[in-house]
Amino acid sequence: MTIKSTTILPLLRHDLELFEVMPGLLELYDTAGYTDVTVRLPSDLLALLLEADGQRTIDEIIATAATSKPIDRDKTIEVVQMLEQEGFLQTQSYRDRRDEIHAEYNRLPVRPPAFAGSSYADDPAALRRELDGYLEAGQKLVEEHGAGGIDGVPRGLYVPHIDPRVGGDLYGAAYATIRESDADTFVILGVPHTMRNDRLMFSRMDFDTPLGRLHTDRELIEAIADELEPTLGRRPTLDEAPHMHEHSIEFQTIFLQHLFGDRQVRIVPLLLDGLFEWVESGTGGVEEDAAWQTIYEALRSVPERLGRRVCFIASVDFCHFGRKFGDDREALGMFPEVETHDRRLIAAAERGDHQAFVDDLTATRNAYRVCGVSPMYGLMRVLPEYHGRLLAWDRWDERERDSGVSYAAMRFDPRGT
Repeated sequence: MTIKSTTILPLLRHDLELFEVMPGLLELYDTAGYTDVTVRLPSDLLALLLEADGQRTIDEIIATAATSKPIDRDKTIEVVQMLEQEGFLQTQSYRDRRDEIHAEYNRLPVRPPAFAGSSYADDPAALRRELDGYLEAGQKLVEEHGAGGIDGVPRGLYVPHIDPRVGGDLYGAAYATIRESDADTFVILGVPHTMRNDRLMFSRMDFDTPLGRLHTDRELIEAIADELEPTLGRRPTLDEAPHMHEHSIEFQTIFLQHLFGDRQVRIVPLLLDGLFEWVESGTGGVEEDAAWQTIYEALRSVPERLGRRVCFIASVDFCHFGRKFGDDREALGMFPEVETHDRRLIAAAERGDHQAFVDDLTATRNAYRVCGVSPMYGLMRVLPEYHGRLLAWDRWDERERDSGVSYAAMRFDPRGT
């Protein structure tokens, strides 16, 4: 597409990420993976791009733009042309590129690891050393927090999905509790960070890891889909693309393969869309949504009917706060209130009180951007006779971006234990 001043200004893609590098300079990048180019733009130029409505030309928008300095028309056209070529704009060439990438990915027989060599070692021996280190450190955390010595193996976990290089000890705290698990199937409830096209998005692919292949339980997935089809009016999506660059499932697979690869356990990789229409709207009422209730019941009952020994893993982080995430202050000054907020949610999970959990988030409209509301709530609905135990809580101070992320590890055991 050739860009001219008389061209209708294309809209920026809604799934791009922004970060203020310094006052007046913003970084634009694509977490969905359709381009690996990162662009830095003056804030005035970005404001101009955000004026696009799909109806006005570049000339028309420049003529009415309220900017702090004159706009260089030729430079603007040059930048728009570059953004269009790199797939940052909602044009036909971007859609063609996206669809081609999705189709190619859907043809793959196995999901390749997307983060090996970056978030964790791609060499098998080095990765095993990393994971053993996390497990050892995690066991110490559990003992320090007084959660050691609990009899039995949990049937559910909250495990972080923050980069293991940051939160590896808390991964270790969770996974150390299931070393002796006899589960043959692990249902991983993940978060779709880059693509949301359904309430629940299974992957039917096996997952490759540097430690070997982790097989997906397709029979169980199809049985759950059969159960859900009458209520949903269709089968859950067959599109694998939401899993392509998704880390919330992948980071769990390396621990599972490390601990249980010798006995060929299977996984059900499942991304659960957020409960935005209830929680972030502040209206509440998800418990009255028949489709969600059917989903939770199917995840609980179908594995039992097929005789699976299941462990449920909610791959979740808690708060995302600070300037990177849209707050007008740095994360450091928000740590006390974030911890207070998280402790309320953790206390509700410890009681197994799913209603108090979601009500608390609804009351604030998820003001601290808890990433994992749907898997957290979903695990409590799938295991209604269970209660949580906190293993460890922590937060990451991403000082260079004035931002932070909080995360926790929890185990879920039968009430009364």
